[in-house]
Amino acid sequence: MQMKELDWIYSLQNKYSKEAFDIENFKTSLLKELFNVIQDGISIEDPDLNILYCNPSMRRWYKDNDGEKCYQRYHCKKQPCKNCPVKRSLKTGKLEASAASYDVGKKNEGMQYLYALPLYDSDKKIICIIEYVRDVSKECKAELSVELLQRQNEILQQYLLEKEEQEIEIYQTISKNLNDSIKPVLDYLNKILEKDLFDMISRQLTFSKEYLLRNNISKLSQLTEQELTVINFIKAGYTSKEIAQKLNITTKAVDYHRNKIRKDLDISPKVSLKKYLINLP
Repeated sequence: MQMKELDWIYSLQNKYSKEAFDIENFKTSLLKELFNVIQDGISIEDPDLNILYCNPSMRRWYKDNDGEKCYQRYHCKKQPCKNCPVKRSLKTGKLEASAASYDVGKKNEGMQYLYALPLYDSDKKIICIIEYVRDVSKECKAELSVELLQRQNEILQQYLLEKEEQEIEIYQTISKNLNDSIKPVLDYLNKILEKDLFDMISRQLTFSKEYLLRNNISKLSQLTEQELTVINFIKAGYTSKEIAQKLNITTKAVDYHRNKIRKDLDISPKVSLKKYLINLP
């Protein structure tokens, strides 16, 4: 809350630090008329927490509640609240504040800021406490929405980072497997072919390797997390029944994943799925 929204409280504090507050005079004063038109809640309580006055906003908010004490009418409690700013203000003689939640429906909860200011009589004894109640539910919901949006963005950024790291790992692994497969062939061709012909074939193989890498990575990135898990189990030599037991799914579900993996990776039915996947990370 901005300081200017509490200026009138500080003005009261300054005024009644110099002169005594008279609750009887207040009842016919301009100050009471001012309190009556304030949209926020105003309540005046004596040192025993009895309600001496509450403005229309407080009466509207708590019209269904009974009780002479502030904690009875405003909070439906039998005892004073643990973090009560009014009690703290009575003890310290200073402006005290706290936040409190309240029910606004079966599934909703609101939030209020509470400020308690002590006022004194001519003997400098606290005669009453002015409690200022401001509903900040909308502000809190807006702050929560921003926090949730920021959290969602953080999760999305983390997901994209992990996805990028996974693709890099896939690229490096497939690249290594292809290099390990191509190197013996290139070594042999280098011995038997002329340099120009060998360089041409080498460039063509490099181009083909890069195409295969991009193609495989693009396809692998489309697989779901469970499909990638099934791939790991297949590579490890598990049967469909064993994979089903590990993942707590049916054998038919595993077979569905197998078929989808073949389709997504363009693996021919004639090719062993396990042998093909062995070359993947």
